[in-house]
Amino acid sequence: MMEGGKLSLDLLIGLSIFLFTFMFIASFLPGVFADVRNEIGLMHEAYRLGVVLAEMDGYWRNSSGNGTNWHEKSDQWGKPDFYFFPGLAKGKADYLSYEKIRAFNNLAKSNYDLVRDVLGLKTFDREYDFNVSLESLDSTPYSPFLVKNRTGEVVLQAGKPIPSSAYVSRYERFVWIDPYYDLIIQDMNPRNLPRNFPKECIDIEGDVQCELTYPIKLFRVNVYGQAGPAQPWWLGICFNYLTGSIPSCNADPGKIEVDFGPHISDNPVFSDNLVEGKSYDLTQTINRMLKERGFRIGDKVLVSFGVKNIDATLDLSDSVALIAGKAAAKIVIHVW
Repeated sequence: MMEGGKLSLDLLIGLSIFLFTFMFIASFLPGVFADVRNEIGLMHEAYRLGVVLAEMDGYWRNSSGNGTNWHEKSDQWGKPDFYFFPGLAKGKADYLSYEKIRAFNNLAKSNYDLVRDVLGLKTFDREYDFNVSLESLDSTPYSPFLVKNRTGEVVLQAGKPIPSSAYVSRYERFVWIDPYYDLIIQDMNPRNLPRNFPKECIDIEGDVQCELTYPIKLFRVNVYGQAGPAQPWWLGICFNYLTGSIPSCNADPGKIEVDFGPHISDNPVFSDNLVEGKSYDLTQTINRMLKERGFRIGDKVLVSFGVKNIDATLDLSDSVALIAGKAAAKIVIHVW
């Protein structure tokens, strides 16, 4: 009898442990699946927002007509009889209009709630927040690199700050940007026009010095010819640490030369004959040179140009890559 009692007590203890464990798991699982459902919902909204912005031209309509040039109707945004949604595409998917990007940036900063309404981020049971930015192709969540235009302004960073302690869905999409003139600095006495330097550059007695960020996404020299007949011409491009200096950057006559240090050495990193009508894409050469000298992503580098009797332009950007003749970047969307 006593042995039977012990068995019943053991069974009761085991059953109690089983029931306690089962109840704990049963109460825990709904929270797990709720989090999963929440993440799936956020990802869906981020993807949908990416489709609207990158694949659609946008649209507007009121009593006077309709069209896709919503970005030119800023005086109508928010009026009760004006209906629109702000797509950024320019005729085809992932081919974005620079003007629409800038307009969306201004719209989201001036009327955030209106943007949420027209993009469908405010529903009957949930309101979503968002952040949209245009970033360099090698930008990462831990080291973001925003695309800037030729005057140094961030092209697109709209919405609320991304929270550090919340479920946030991130969606990236590679895009082309047109036109890219406003994204790429073109300088170096172009066709006898007035020089237009970016704010990172200064003019020192005809020579230009700039502070750039490594890695450089685009560095291409387009040579049109000599600025003066029967005169020596050259183009020297010197890089150095910010703590260093570049007092002179003169190249050999008839040459385009690139080097690292206070001046062009006898054995430059790059040297070639100047040819009228030729373009020199020096992007990889320069980045390889800087990497060998210990530069890391985000480091600043000093560059100086020694220009003599040359008619040329410089396509320069440290945030936008030029691929197949088009400016390439990625649109990054966060939703929470």
